[in-house]
Amino acid sequence: MANMRYRHFGVQAEKEDYSNVSCLFSAIQHAEYIHVQVCEVCGYTLGKRCTA
Repeated sequence: MANMRYRHFGVQAEKEDYSNVSCLFSAIQHAEYIHVQVCEVCGYTLGKRCTA
């Protein structure tokens, strides 16, 4: 999932002392998580396009 990739990037940025970049990736990760939740509510399944 994309949100896990962004989480990894944020953790790595924090390790490298890029706290602002880490916050950015954290925000993107959260937005991707919400996007997945909305798609699940709308009935999105793998292979079909999400219209949310």
